[in-house]
Amino acid sequence: QAKTLVETSVAAFGGLDALVCNAGIALPQMLLTDVTDDQWRSLFAADVDGVFYPVRAALPYFVRQKSGNIVTISSMWGQVGGSCEVAYSAAKGAVIAFTKALAKEVGPSGIRVNCVCPGVIQTEMNGHLSSEDLGDGAFSLLGRSPVYHRAGDRSEWRNGHLIFLWRDISPLFFPQSDLVKKL
Repeated sequence: QAKTLVETSVAAFGGLDALVCNAGIALPQMLLTDVTDDQWRSLFAADVDGVFYPVRAALPYFVRQKSGNIVTISSMWGQVGGSCEVAYSAAKGAVIAFTKALAKEVGPSGIRVNCVCPGVIQTEMNGHLSSEDLGDGAFSLLGRSPVYHRAGDRSEWRNGHLIFLWRDISPLFFPQSDLVKKL
């Protein structure tokens, strides 16, 4: 599927300039001992394989043209870990490690690779969270957040950070993988 997506995009637009890997799911908050094998595999299939396969499909085009921008989306939980979010934290940590290693591998070929690690963003994935879950107390999601202590809106980071990273005006972020502290 990823190869077909890349090939179709190249045919339709005459090339490939950027790839954003923003696939991801989360499990309900639970102890690691309660996570089933199927849940673990499903989470890693979406969050990690959802980065690996599109990047692998796009790399030949980027290497051939000696340019390109790859942006992966992780999470603050991939950096700091989250209690009752071990599986999600591990998957998002894998995305960060993948991005760092890939940046070293393809940077000499003129390909920028960055990872954005947002805090809690108001999305459908977080729609089940109550205001008490989000809250700002010490044990709430926002209270444990090292970022903003409030939920962000998708447009706050998507419209600014991703567009900035796609454009050629962002060479100072070549390569970076810990942008939550810089943006």
